[in-house]
Amino acid sequence: MSTQHNGGQAFPVPAGNYSGGESWSSDEGMSLRDYFAAKAMAAYVTKEGPASDEDGDFVAKYAYEIADAMLRERAAPPASVTHAASDLLAAARQALAMWQWDESAGGRSAREHLQSAIAKAEGR
Repeated sequence: MSTQHNGGQAFPVPAGNYSGGESWSSDEGMSLRDYFAAKAMAAYVTKEGPASDEDGDFVAKYAYEIADAMLRERAAPPASVTHAASDLLAAARQALAMWQWDESAGGRSAREHLQSAIAKAEGR
């Protein structure tokens, strides 16, 4: 199997024993990459019709490109998490600037500023 990240098992099964004593390992089964590629290929063939011998390589390559894109997207943080982290960082920077100003004037503590900034970032 390729050393490329394959997403792990599509249908993981923990290692165990059959009732007759024979055991199986947890590394059996298709990879998530193969599963995604099979789904992409099935969708392509359903839409475009059966591939000719000449097109088979194209369809297989296309299916794995789709599978790899799905694995990359699956590994990326959701946009909402990215935006929330960005908002929180901006709020923390703002709180730090306010704390430095207030500290010199004997104002609120950094903790109060951070709590206020976090509440603002959360929309409270």
